[in-house]
Amino acid sequence: EKARFLSIPRCRSPYSAAMGGHSKGGGKSGETNEEATRRLIGSKGSNSGGGKAGLGKSGKGKGKDGGPPSTDEIPAARRAELRAQLEGFAQGSEAKLAMPPSITGLERKYLHEVSQDLGLTSQSFGIGRDRHLCIFRGEDSAGPAGAEEMPEGSPEAVGCPEVITGPVLYSCVVLDENSRSRLRDLCKEIFANFRKDWTMHCEHMTICTGRLADPQTEDNRSVAGVVKGQIASFREGQIMTLKVVSWASSSTITAFGVLGCPSCNRNPHITVAVAPDGNPFESNLLKQWTMLEEKQLITVNGIVWQRGPARLEKPTPWNWPGRTSRREALDAEGFALEAAISRSRGYLHKIGSSRPKRKAALQNTFVRHGILPKALFVVHPGLLAEALGGDLPNSKEVIEVLGSQLGPPCVDPLSLHEKPSAEVPPDVLVRVKRDLAHLVSSRDESFGLVALARWLTSQSYSRPAVCVSSLFEGLVKVDALTVADDGSIEYKSLEPASETTAYMQPWKMEHAE
Repeated sequence: EKARFLSIPRCRSPYSAAMGGHSKGGGKSGETNEEATRRLIGSKGSNSGGGKAGLGKSGKGKGKDGGPPSTDEIPAARRAELRAQLEGFAQGSEAKLAMPPSITGLERKYLHEVSQDLGLTSQSFGIGRDRHLCIFRGEDSAGPAGAEEMPEGSPEAVGCPEVITGPVLYSCVVLDENSRSRLRDLCKEIFANFRKDWTMHCEHMTICTGRLADPQTEDNRSVAGVVKGQIASFREGQIMTLKVVSWASSSTITAFGVLGCPSCNRNPHITVAVAPDGNPFESNLLKQWTMLEEKQLITVNGIVWQRGPARLEKPTPWNWPGRTSRREALDAEGFALEAAISRSRGYLHKIGSSRPKRKAALQNTFVRHGILPKALFVVHPGLLAEALGGDLPNSKEVIEVLGSQLGPPCVDPLSLHEKPSAEVPPDVLVRVKRDLAHLVSSRDESFGLVALARWLTSQSYSRPAVCVSSLFEGLVKVDALTVADDGSIEYKSLEPASETTAYMQPWKMEHAE
């Protein structure tokens, strides 16, 4: 969506076309988002700045000192009237308060400030003369664009590493699957005559063009410094909760308006669906926004993400916050010993009277029949691919294959598919890097992506350091046998134990050809 837009010459953006003029490459220094919008719209009319300083709808928006207008320039009686209106709403039971379009831009700015003081959530919707403000009861999520600062402790920061680097086209909040499903259901409720040939999106909310650290707009508009500062403080992997509060549509596009995350967009929204002859970017041009009824208001969850040609489109399943978590360390040796004890008890019960009578003979039997596991597939293949970084050919594409096709182990008692270890063991990483370099150099042609992903799953194991002596000690401890000083063995409790096959085979690749 953004790549298609960025190919359009900057001197003639969709916004400038809609407004009847050319974009000159940005707003004025210190000019807020709304003020830039009013200035651009006002420039196509006959009134090019004759409005009252700081208050006119079509004025240039300068304050008394020639700088950005201050809300102190609003008459005291008018400020008291607006504050009283918001205080009454805060003490009432209504879910939202819609202010009329007649509210000036500076008054909207003042209402944003008062809303922040009262713990309310505010957001402006629409463009030009349709621009209007809505106030909502405060949420426990992040504040809206225009708030002075993010509420303390929100949004939650999580450890989601930036595994693929490269140029960033745009930054966004990628929704989780449950949220996308809820939006699709709401879409069917709001748009009763929704056409089936339209393409469903319900996938993300755009925060800005470019990197989070340097947020930009698609049409080079000026954006309030406080908003850019909030966006720059985000980091990839942050959890966001958005409140869906409005909807808008045209003959080719539908979208839901949202609150909860600062955005460089005029109207923060999620594109819902696009007609066959439409373009997702057209949702940025929607002007008429209708507020949802109180019973229709929902919240959706997502994660802050940066997208670009060489970057992942969304977090991999093993990195998605709230769905997965990392264990600090995995006791592979302890698990391997438990598995060996279980397997040996089952084997000894099975052979009955043929059991060896001496310790040395039993040791040889254990080794000969592979009772001691030589490899445990307890390393998450996706994390291994990430750890390999540039040593892995086509790393982005291979990680995406694993993200879509990697299934859990056949038996996963430790839930490693959903809760992998915090890091790949160093010895495993060294071994795989060495073998991968040899494998790549010995082939005349490159690996296919699925073949390379399969090879990684076959190498995602560690070698547990479990010896026969440890196995004997374990069998004695569980009262399976005793060993006399002369090496003779007395077998005791050998009831069939639940013989585990967990992590003895590589993880499955689902839907792989």
